[in-house]
Amino acid sequence: MYVLLLFTQADTLPFDVPGAVEIFSQDSTESDPEDNIPLIMLRSISNTGESSTKKGKIAEKEPNWTDEIIDITMNQGNGYLAREDIVKQELAGLNPFQIFEKLFDDQIITYITKETQRYAAQQNNHSFTVTNNEIKIFIGFLLFTGYHRLPREKLYWCTDEDLNIPLVRGSMSRNKYYEIKKYFHLANNETVDKNDKVYKIRSLMEKLNKQALH
Repeated sequence: MYVLLLFTQADTLPFDVPGAVEIFSQDSTESDPEDNIPLIMLRSISNTGESSTKKGKIAEKEPNWTDEIIDITMNQGNGYLAREDIVKQELAGLNPFQIFEKLFDDQIITYITKETQRYAAQQNNHSFTVTNNEIKIFIGFLLFTGYHRLPREKLYWCTDEDLNIPLVRGSMSRNKYYEIKKYFHLANNETVDKNDKVYKIRSLMEKLNKQALH
């Protein structure tokens, strides 16, 4: 365990702590060691686009803005336009939640659950279990964190008044979330073609494409 003190003036050290003290603990059982790195360290990027910490360097690239017009049109060969029209017709009039439910239906969720369970077994954790509902909650949490941002992942389960999120804490425990995150998988590593650069998500992509045209 280590304590990080942040001072406004590095050359002036008071006898007492002028404010709150942030305490971060290192838990080796968690899958992502960067969860305990304070946000200020992740944001302190040098001219090379990297920030230094005791655990090494964490690369973080800033977006490069340009006035140049970039062609982002998609390849319209192989019946692309026809499939696009079908998708538009299928999804017309649906709200965002209905569109998500149409694509990530019970069949897709079951597939993700199966592959996550399989990967845990491949990692010799045969006691790990996960249900379709837990996978849905896990995905929902990922979507939720896309617009409700906190400095560190752990804070979503914090009970402090300024961070309290009953929606998260009442849906899934922090330990269960980290366990699913550790084994979350979208393909069978034993049968995929690892020469394919997107082999980890290829199977899911194909299934979602079929769902969109169902």
